[in-house]
Amino acid sequence: MSTLAGDVQFDFSFPCDPATPPTSFTFDPSLLEMPYNPGHSRSISNGSSMYSFESSPSNSIVSTSTRRTTPSRSPIRQHGPLLLPKIRSQDQNIVPNVVPQSATRPSKRARTSPAPAPSAMSKRNVYRPTHQRSFTNPETISYNPNPMVTAASYPSTIAENCNTSSLLCSPIMFTSAEFAQATTTTAAPIDNRAQRASSCNLDDVTIEKYGFPTYRQMPSYVAAAGPATHRSGSSTPTPQPAPAMLPVSSQSDLTSLPAPSSYFQPYHQQQAYGLRDSSPLAGASLTPEPQPMQPVQSLQPSALAPTPTTTLLSYLTASNPAPSLVRTIAFPLRDPQIRHFWWDVRQIRPWSSFNTSTIMSLSGGAASSLLTCPVPESFLPNPMSSQRHPETERDLHSIYANWFMPKLNAALALSSNRPAQLSVPAKSGPHATRDNEQMFVATVPGDASSAAAIFGGKPSARVVGLVKSFDRFNTGMRVEGNVKKVEYLRGLSHLHHVMREHGCRYGFILTEIELVVVRNGLEGTPHFGFLEVTSCQLATTGADAVVDLTSDEAGKNGSGSDVPMTACLALWGLCMLAGDDMLPAGHAPWRAEIGAPAEGTRRKALPRDTWMPQPQLAEKREAKRSRGWVLPEDPVGRKELGKRGIEHWHNFLAIAYQRYDGIKVYVTGGIYGDFPQPNDKFSFLPCTNLTVPPALDDEDHKASWSSLFDPDPDHWSWGNRSDPAAAPEDPYAGRGIYLCGYIDVPLDYHNESDGRIARLAVTKFQVSGLTRVDGSSAPGAGNKSERTLVLNPGGPGGSGTSMVWDSGETLTDRFTEHKFDALGWDPRGVNTSLPAISCYPYPADRDRWSMLTGQYREEADPDQQLRVMDAMNNATFYACWEMNGDLGRFMTTALVSRDLEEIRKGLGEDELTGYLVSYGTGIGQTYANMFPDSVGRMVLDGTEYVRDGRLLGGFGFTALDNVTNAWHDGFLGECLNAGPEHCALAKPHGGEPVTLADLGARMENLVTSLIGNPVPGYTEASGPSLVTYSGIVSILYSSLYNARSWPAIARMLHELEAGNSTLAAEFLELELWAYDPRNPQPPYPPSTNELTNLVICADSYDAPLPPDGLAWWSTLWANMTAKSWISGNSRFMNVFPCQHFTTYWPDVAEVYRGDLNNTLKHPVLLIAETYDPATPLRNGRRLAAEMGTNAALIVHHGYGHSSVDTSNCTDSIARAYILNGTVPEEPETDCYANEKPYLYGVKANGTSAVAAAAKSSSQDPIEAWEDHIRELAKWQPRL
Repeated sequence: MSTLAGDVQFDFSFPCDPATPPTSFTFDPSLLEMPYNPGHSRSISNGSSMYSFESSPSNSIVSTSTRRTTPSRSPIRQHGPLLLPKIRSQDQNIVPNVVPQSATRPSKRARTSPAPAPSAMSKRNVYRPTHQRSFTNPETISYNPNPMVTAASYPSTIAENCNTSSLLCSPIMFTSAEFAQATTTTAAPIDNRAQRASSCNLDDVTIEKYGFPTYRQMPSYVAAAGPATHRSGSSTPTPQPAPAMLPVSSQSDLTSLPAPSSYFQPYHQQQAYGLRDSSPLAGASLTPEPQPMQPVQSLQPSALAPTPTTTLLSYLTASNPAPSLVRTIAFPLRDPQIRHFWWDVRQIRPWSSFNTSTIMSLSGGAASSLLTCPVPESFLPNPMSSQRHPETERDLHSIYANWFMPKLNAALALSSNRPAQLSVPAKSGPHATRDNEQMFVATVPGDASSAAAIFGGKPSARVVGLVKSFDRFNTGMRVEGNVKKVEYLRGLSHLHHVMREHGCRYGFILTEIELVVVRNGLEGTPHFGFLEVTSCQLATTGADAVVDLTSDEAGKNGSGSDVPMTACLALWGLCMLAGDDMLPAGHAPWRAEIGAPAEGTRRKALPRDTWMPQPQLAEKREAKRSRGWVLPEDPVGRKELGKRGIEHWHNFLAIAYQRYDGIKVYVTGGIYGDFPQPNDKFSFLPCTNLTVPPALDDEDHKASWSSLFDPDPDHWSWGNRSDPAAAPEDPYAGRGIYLCGYIDVPLDYHNESDGRIARLAVTKFQVSGLTRVDGSSAPGAGNKSERTLVLNPGGPGGSGTSMVWDSGETLTDRFTEHKFDALGWDPRGVNTSLPAISCYPYPADRDRWSMLTGQYREEADPDQQLRVMDAMNNATFYACWEMNGDLGRFMTTALVSRDLEEIRKGLGEDELTGYLVSYGTGIGQTYANMFPDSVGRMVLDGTEYVRDGRLLGGFGFTALDNVTNAWHDGFLGECLNAGPEHCALAKPHGGEPVTLADLGARMENLVTSLIGNPVPGYTEASGPSLVTYSGIVSILYSSLYNARSWPAIARMLHELEAGNSTLAAEFLELELWAYDPRNPQPPYPPSTNELTNLVICADSYDAPLPPDGLAWWSTLWANMTAKSWISGNSRFMNVFPCQHFTTYWPDVAEVYRGDLNNTLKHPVLLIAETYDPATPLRNGRRLAAEMGTNAALIVHHGYGHSSVDTSNCTDSIARAYILNGTVPEEPETDCYANEKPYLYGVKANGTSAVAAAAKSSSQDPIEAWEDHIRELAKWQPRL
């Protein structure tokens, strides 16, 4: 229905003159009845858009923008309800006019669009896109610095509604009107207007992007090799280009080529064209009617001069610009934006297979014919370089962009149906970095949109390149001193980082002297830091002698042995290698699944080459700050893999894709079969970055989960090779595999009407690995172990999946001799289990309020501080209720124990075998007495006494027994025993030997002096800071969890006593804050900090509140800090929120209030430590006394929380218990740690003591403290 028929008002008057000539316009109402054709039939006007910016009535229509619609006021517009053809100014011919500017300028407009602000680059020689050559995708507009080559106007007698395909993405040059009139007297005048055409076909990507085809999809004309027949079958002569387009010799060469392929087929297609219909607006136009076009056949061919031809090979081996060396060199060594480090590069090997022979063999051998095929010279622009003296690397990049981009893009356009195009990435946008200013990327039309759909907008390219000055990077640096070697490796690591960011394996570096070409291995997931490198001089040209970059034999055996390797030819070959055509043997597709070094794939790395220098400790520290760097050989920590894949989860679709030769959904199957396997209660998949449990509101969660299966075993997480006899040719033989899954359990086991569930994340380390479907695996491979060692680290809030990632292999070897699988789960509300509990939207919010509520009793007004904490606790629980509803009442230890029983059933085992630590022992005690017939061989290490948790505040005040002794006997006493070689605090003070009493008094004075006099501090990463009493005491308490951190703490205190607060400030920065603004990441899952308080308070919900309110809590706080100044404040803050728990959750779903002496199917093994700062030895003895014959106790004489202080005695008893069920005969057995603090790894005698002392003294204390923080995170909050 027309607009008038629909009674839609529309003002056809313009507020100014139309932007398109003629200057007068008469509206034809018959236009309203014209059918809308999304093909956009185009008028032959050379002017601007028919509708100016002001004349478009799009803002009178209210529309909704979707992925398949164009938003209002976008560059592509809907011109009112008439739906007239969409004409954009950038779709018009941009051809210089000879008419004076005043004759074509429209009259003054009522409103004008502001001109774009000039950029920083506008003053430089930067060429804007030309529209003489158009492409399907606007992302691939040609940047042609020499518009005179392709922008000349040629008369066209071609119908614009033709439909052709073309090999050459370039306009066909027709004979000019002046020349045609000079050669014939019978021909009618030819319209002297330029014809613009595109060779690219319409693709789905552009349709999805714009919602309709644009002029960038209009077909182009390509000369046919023979006569053509008119499309409609009429006898109307078909216009043909002048015979001079392809000389006779060229035509004969084309017919002698091999059988038609994807490269040459368009030359042999017979095309036909019809004459163009007149424009609907022609009658209304005041311009003269164009003269009838004269068919080209009427011209005299004998009068046409032949067009000069050349070959791609000659074009690509021509001389290159020779700029002088860059004058200004910058070395941004401490730039916080740098995300690459020179020790990223692990091994460098020559890329011997990249040579001229390889290039000639591309596309199944057709590249040789393609390079030697005659091509009109006009198709290949020869840009001119106006600048030869770059001041900076940016200027050098500009020179190369003006030279190499147009040359390579023109050559690549002639070489493939889907050619890669070189461009400079955007300098603004969500993924723009300063690297973009000196970078090139080669992409194929459609790649960028596909990558955005898959990876949430992450940049993607097939080849990436950098421009660097010769003084900052050159091949000769590799054989010079360490400083130059580092500069060389820094350049390669920069390229390696950019390749990782864009997901490709091919790259290059351009300097003033040479081109360095790089490949990152051949595997789907290459070894991290493994690079193959070759280079060529920019001065090499086709006139030079043969340059063979590999060996004499390599060049002589190929068809390209007589061809020199030039920079243009090498870049052309590199882009062709990254294309979609068949690759020669020994080469790999461009796509590389490269993980960052701090992800699970970092372990796929080779040893570093011996000639490479070693990074300094300060450099490694800076790398850890800015990128969370860990070396490939370092152990996997919780920070790295505890939330594995979470930061990527929000950037991926529910279905994973693999981008190669189009977009394909991952297919199931592979050499190890399909996953998840039938009847698997946990739906295990090989762990990748995507294997995170599906959302609770996913109606088809099984299908969503199955779609995450990646069949490529190179992407899976494998354990270390444990069987030396495994087949060496199989990279996965003899290696365990990490499997990720989940299990659904009722949120409320006692209310069948409540259909809500908790989805528990589960990770298993399967020691036998996987078995191949072809039966070639070793016997027993892929089989589930006889029993499974179930792990939980404690907390409340500790992640079992993280414990498997961090210690699964170690624990199964320590306690089961690598015979049992290890399985960990995230309890309800923890880490990746769902629903996750959090009461703050962002970690930064929690940090902000912790500054107010985190002051300890000694440095604040106790009463005032108590009221502040109480108010904030009330606000926090209110937020928990608002954000999570009644979930708080389902977080008790009894319900977690029921979840554990469901996990046992899912494993299909009659008894539970487990190793449970810290709060995990509370889960174990509750489980054993709730399900005594399911108890197998359970080790409870670092024992709680769950009866204490039933009391108000009991979780806190019963944990203080050992702390003071651990500080006095352990931290201070063992320091003096180790001596000043291993402990900084043992060094003589004031010229006098240090005694234990003196050292204790000094440290007490040092710490208490901070109460009234905080010390100013500074860190390079965060700037100013304060070293406070609360912060230092918090550090001291957390250090008691693991004695291996004590040397670093002793050094920090020693420097602080001497007036140097640098280490103290660094330690506080790592200890206190949850949010790091220096390294922003995608949204993390909710933190489980508040879950700790919910569990503690839910387990004691029925304990009566004190009648005198805050007065009782104030007394408790004073008593706890008096008993332990190190841990009293921290433990009090864990239990004080329980004052308000029942305000929001008056009752809970279930708690266990029974006895702990039920008869068990099998006795449990308890381990309690003499100096445990969180679970005193008294807990273990009380528990063992109540359990009687159902338990045996090991008294572990060591330091730290649980049996972290290794003892062969403890391990051997636990191993015999788990493997054979052997229970110690005595109810209590004493075991002693193997080594003493400060002397770990030091033997009593021999040279190893000297070496260990040297290593201890040179260890970076910040690095040691970071390791301790990662270890401490197992037990979750700072208790």
